[in-house]
Amino acid sequence: MKISIVVAVYNGSRYIQTCLDSIKRQTERDFEIIIVNDGSTDDSEEVIKSYIIKNSELNIKLVSKENAGLPQARKTGVEHCSGEYVGFMDVDDWIEPDMYKSMICKAEETNADIVCCGFQMDYANKSIRMEQKIDTKAVLTGAQALEYLHRKKAVYPYAWNKIYKKELFHHIHFPEGNFVGEDYTVVVQALEIAKKVAVINDIGNHYIQVENSMCRGGYNDSYKYAFQNYIAISENLVRRYSSYQDSIHSYMMIEFMAMIVAMGKNKTYNFEMIHKIQKYIRKHLFMFLKNPDVSIVMKGSAISISIYWRILIYVYNMAARITGNYVNE
Repeated sequence: MKISIVVAVYNGSRYIQTCLDSIKRQTERDFEIIIVNDGSTDDSEEVIKSYIIKNSELNIKLVSKENAGLPQARKTGVEHCSGEYVGFMDVDDWIEPDMYKSMICKAEETNADIVCCGFQMDYANKSIRMEQKIDTKAVLTGAQALEYLHRKKAVYPYAWNKIYKKELFHHIHFPEGNFVGEDYTVVVQALEIAKKVAVINDIGNHYIQVENSMCRGGYNDSYKYAFQNYIAISENLVRRYSSYQDSIHSYMMIEFMAMIVAMGKNKTYNFEMIHKIQKYIRKHLFMFLKNPDVSIVMKGSAISISIYWRILIYVYNMAARITGNYVNE
């Protein structure tokens, strides 16, 4: 088996057909689909079983379990994989027909442990193409890939725009529960283990931004864990990769500012966390302002938070009224 594609499902009955049909159209034919039903309370399981019956020519395994969150669902999926490579899909996304064939060809050409492709963020009224902003002929070390990830130049912190050699997962810990940055947590571990990382520019995955997704639905208690998790990871990375610690701190600052914006969306403020974010941003502000990879918008946002955090929320709300959309930097 060349590749195992893990699809974690939680109350995704309205998206399952589109997701699985896009896998069915793959030009790489040596694949299996591992669907993990993570305790759905809608009719997802019935829809999946019906799809399996109607598409008996496909190699599909359905694994049902109690709800434990996306990372644990993916872990369960990996445990049932028999492919040489593993890929992940979110149930509300779809993929281009050549996505996995292109990445497998790159993996075989370069003997890479991980291959990353481009992707497209599809919003209600616009789409944003995310391509690799580096030489795609280069084969990176894991450390180099981590640097580009934190510089937002390539690789990116998502699990679903990549394929991984299956043996990597013998050394990767999947966190429990759902929280912002859960993909980042797993991807960082994989890149630290990987000896070779390759990239291609082809747009493979279409990431659909749904209104009730965690990242767009405002602040909730999971952000508190996410903040602590980001701090722990950043401290470890800075110790190991001090040569690009500025990029690591800059990445974290942007993530933390997004958390404050999320609080403003539903007016649920964790003042202890805001104070810690302000302290972090003030500590690294001068470095952030000098970083050529950071946009003017993000630099202005950091300055506003360092003065008074509500300024950022005010500016964000003004921008949302004008554009009718969420700011995405």
